[in-house]
Amino acid sequence: MARFDELLGQLQNPGEDELPPTIYDDLLNEYRTVMDGSAEIISKKEEMINSLTSEVSRLKSNNYDLLTQLPAESGENNDRGEEDNAVTIDSIFTKRR
Repeated sequence: MARFDELLGQLQNPGEDELPPTIYDDLLNEYRTVMDGSAEIISKKEEMINSLTSEVSRLKSNNYDLLTQLPAESGENNDRGEEDNAVTIDSIFTKRR
């Protein structure tokens, strides 16, 4: 990118020196080099996003499977007369006061 910036600066402020005859070709080549590198980086980032999206979906599915394995509240008291603090699917989604 530094070379591209140098060429642009040379084009904007040629100073006392004349512009090299290949300035536009040099600019085009540097631009293409920068854009090719950007396209590769974007492609890698898109692959990472797709991979992470798949992982999130997998984790959501596993979480749902675990939630559905919790017992539902039966409304019955514990046989020993103790307060039951077990987590159930209903207790997760009930508003706490």
